[in-house]
This record gives sequence, structure tokens and C-alpha cells, in this order.
Amino acid sequence: MRKSVIEGYSSDSTDTRDRPMVDWPVWWFVRLEMAVERGDHAAAAEAQRELKRLGVYVNYGQPKAKPWSKG
Repeated sequence: MRKSVIEGYSSDSTDTRDRPMVDWPVWWFVRLEMAVERGDHAAAAEAQRELKRLGVYVNYGQPKAKPWSKG
């Protein structure tokens, strides 16, 4: 038996019909991307919370500016 990539999911069954769609990480990744594109911060935060519930941690935000190196 192989180990599951995402903790909490069994790799014994590959049939996704056994799980509701809201328990699919890809569902929430798509929702997150759509929310970010629309500028809907509330929906993006909800998607991040749901991904965290599923054991997927996403740090989504503006990249931090890096200071120019001297030399």
C-alpha cells in the first residue's frame, strides 16, 4: 500500500465519488484563483481556510520586495 500524499485521505480508493466535492483540494484551489482574479478577498480567505481544513497550507499574497544587494 502506498502512502497518501495528503494526510487524512486514504490512497486505498481512487474513486472521488466517495467524497463530496467540497473535500477536494482542487475545488478550493480553483475557487481561490477565481477569487484572487476578481479581487474578492472574503472568498479568497474562505478558500484558504477550507484548504487548511483539508491539510493544504497556502500562503497567497503580494510578494515581499527584496532590497537591492550592494556589491
